[in-house]
Amino acid sequence: MPVPPRSAPAAATGARGGTLVGMQPVLDPNPKNGQKALLTILGAMLGITVVIAVIATVFSP
Repeated sequence: MPVPPRSAPAAATGARGGTLVGMQPVLDPNPKNGQKALLTILGAMLGITVVIAVIATVFSP
């Protein structure tokens, strides 16, 4: 049985079926205290990892 030709791709849609034009930001612009503390801790962990990686790269033979 022959396969029908593909049509042009549809417009990008979000998880709820809406278009991606008016997307909300992933992170809340004004997080609550608990969320802010968690984001601070995760940011510090990422920053420390980057600093260690840079130091390891500089001092590698």
